Amino acid sequence: MESTPPAAADLGVRDAFAAYPTGLVALAAEQGGEVEVMIASSFSVGVSQEPPLASVALQRTSRTWPVLGRAARIGVSVLSTGQGALTRQIASRDRDGRLVGVDLDRLPGGAVVLAGCAAWYETEVHEVHAVGDHDLVLLRVLGFGVDHGTEPLVWRLRRRWHAAADLHA
Repeated sequence: MESTPPAAADLGVRDAFAAYPTGLVALAAEQGGEVEVMIASSFSVGVSQEPPLASVALQRTSRTWPVLGRAARIGVSVLSTGQGALTRQIASRDRDGRLVGVDLDRLPGGAVVLAGCAAWYETEVHEVHAVGDHDLVLLRVLGFGVDHGTEPLVWRLRRRWHAAADLHA
């Protein structure tokens, strides 16, 4: 196998990273009466069980993360197979159209999650670490819910989404 250094070609690194399947989540919170939302594919659970921590890596060039990061509570929605089209809508640069037609649930602590997701976490920012061109954000899990009848959406190969069950085929 031939090796290519990561700095050689940005697109090549992105393609190599896309070969590893990962879940897709939406991070959302209400700030100043407006819901802010963004998509992330770098979410990881089980960073710690005591205290319960999850992590997500977010690009420092994001205009949404600085607003979300100030929220007291951030909802993390594990997107389901029926929500594939939402990933492009929410990730679009059209900030006014991101949530058109999207059903949201507001949790008692103030976090916002997408209705119909496979699982959700109510979190707060625990720590933020600058790592390369991203911020590694540790999120303390304060509450959660799981819909056992819904399959999670998975991001893999050529940057497309799939149902988790499709990975076994």
